[in-house]
Amino acid sequence: MANVPEIRFKGFTDAWEQRTLNEAVDFFNEKRVPIDAGLRTSGEYPYYGATGIIDYVDGFIFDGEFVLLAEDGSNIINRNSSIAYLTQGKFWLNNHAHIMKMKQGDNSFLLQLLEKQSYISLNTGTAQPKLNGEVVKKMSLIFPSAKEHTRIGQFFRTLDNTIAIHKHKLDGLRKMKKAYLQVMFPQTGEAVPKMRFGGFTNEWKEIPLGTILTERKQRQKITDTLPLLAFAAGQGVIDRSERRTNNRDFLTHDAASKVYLLTHKDDIVYNPSNLKYGAIDRNKHGSGVISPIYITFETSEIPSFVELIVTSEAFKDKALQYEEGTVTKRQSVKPEMLLTLTVMIPTNHDEQSALGNFFCSIDKQVTNLTNKIEQLTMLKNAYLKKMFV
Repeated sequence: MANVPEIRFKGFTDAWEQRTLNEAVDFFNEKRVPIDAGLRTSGEYPYYGATGIIDYVDGFIFDGEFVLLAEDGSNIINRNSSIAYLTQGKFWLNNHAHIMKMKQGDNSFLLQLLEKQSYISLNTGTAQPKLNGEVVKKMSLIFPSAKEHTRIGQFFRTLDNTIAIHKHKLDGLRKMKKAYLQVMFPQTGEAVPKMRFGGFTNEWKEIPLGTILTERKQRQKITDTLPLLAFAAGQGVIDRSERRTNNRDFLTHDAASKVYLLTHKDDIVYNPSNLKYGAIDRNKHGSGVISPIYITFETSEIPSFVELIVTSEAFKDKALQYEEGTVTKRQSVKPEMLLTLTVMIPTNHDEQSALGNFFCSIDKQVTNLTNKIEQLTMLKNAYLKKMFV
């Protein structure tokens, strides 16, 4: 049957009907008031624009649940982030987003419906993409009955709330880790951290990184026990087939004849030309071979602790002072320069282990939450395809 989604809640059988957006919603664009950045007074109320909340101000002009749709900006075409937002409570809105609410039914359904649309053909901008208000009102969309789209809206509202809760927990964990890193490592000019585990009192010592890292230069071909690995920012050392970005096929017919760089579990793996974007990490995957564009180091200290040092923002900032190259020739920090940097470490390996284990437990929680968010987002996208016409 035409105009019927693939998946529906039990009890709904009527075909969906085509309506203009103006027929289905009430618009409130005439009540929007932009405030120049220099004239805003900080406060508790969200200040919305085309990209969502962009500031907080001391007043509000709307109160309640509304749906905002970006009026201008490159995201209308590129769709790198959300284009529609659901508001709750008191807020201020500038003139870079259309504001509306359903005449009947659930605003969360409207949110999902607007997110699903392509706006390329509706773009009226020249210098930058724009969704003209009259064009938006004339958009032809397919709606179910108010009762059905309320049920659908509630379903996706629950999914979105669950995703938001996990994102809030994830944000809290990352902030907690950052706060602990600041107090559990000595500050510049100090020999002990402000906070440490009980039983540890010795001063930390300052040493060149090269005294605890030794480059592993052994070359090796792929074997059954030494798979081809990759190093991806945000993923660390992984099996080459698991790489989510720039996943070119290296496993060609002659891959077995190529010579790679050997790496073992707990090695520190480093990409000299990508340090700015976090391309240094501990190999948690296991033994394997990896492209010789990387440098691998074995360490004489506790690997999980050394990982904390080399992945810290303070270490990266210090290392980037030695970046060489030009815009046309990729900039890099040579490994020999990296090894000259001084770092602070506890003299007691038990303290190193305690710190490494503590932060590894936080990282594990971060990974688990990240995976849950990805799974829920995939689930939501699958339902969006099948529950809308």
